[in-house]
Amino acid sequence: MDSQKDKDVTIRTQKPGDAGYIAYRHCVLYEKEYGLGGSFEHYVLDSLAKYIEHRSAGEIWVAEYNGQIVGSIGIVGTDKSTAQLRWFLIEPEFRGIGLGRQLMARAVDYCKQKKFSRCSYGQYRV
Repeated sequence: MDSQKDKDVTIRTQKPGDAGYIAYRHCVLYEKEYGLGGSFEHYVLDSLAKYIEHRSAGEIWVAEYNGQIVGSIGIVGTDKSTAQLRWFLIEPEFRGIGLGRQLMARAVDYCKQKKFSRCSYGQYRV
């Protein structure tokens, strides 16, 4: 990864159309890297659909490079004091440049801002 790519990656909040792409990349990449199949796809799509229905309970951030999504992370409130980390993904060619750390910092800052005292992570089981 050249340092120019690192400088050209931007992070923004989710906009219409992103959720479908986030689900697609999770399913394709996790199938390739971990062998997860159809039940994982349902898990991701279902969780994103629930988030879209109740958008006030969280936020999604996407990392972009030249207009293409190369990473994502989300936080969803599960109750008044607990948040859940969701949809964390970095495309393989963008790993190792600190992008994951940047996305995680956005998520942690959001949790602090919303005064969540606890944050858990998704627990998909195969």
